[in-house]
Amino acid sequence: MKMNRNTFKLNELLSEDNFIETENLSRFLTEQGKIISHRSSRLTNRQHSKAAKMIKRARVLGLLPFTTSYD
Repeated sequence: MKMNRNTFKLNELLSEDNFIETENLSRFLTEQGKIISHRSSRLTNRQHSKAAKMIKRARVLGLLPFTTSYD
C-alpha cells in the first residue's frame, strides 16, 4: 500500500487531541457550516468519520458554530 505525504498530514490533522484547532477543521465545512462529503474532500471513510466526530465535538464545546448567521 503506497502512502503519500498527504496521508501523513491528514493522520496528524485528525489526531484525537487536535479538535481544538478549528482552522484546520473548517477545511471540511462548507460556507453554511455543513460537513463536506468524503468524496468531495477526498477522505477515506475512516478519516471522514474521525473528522465528523471532531467537528461535532468542537461544536458542542462552542469552538465551531452549528450554523452561520444570515446577515
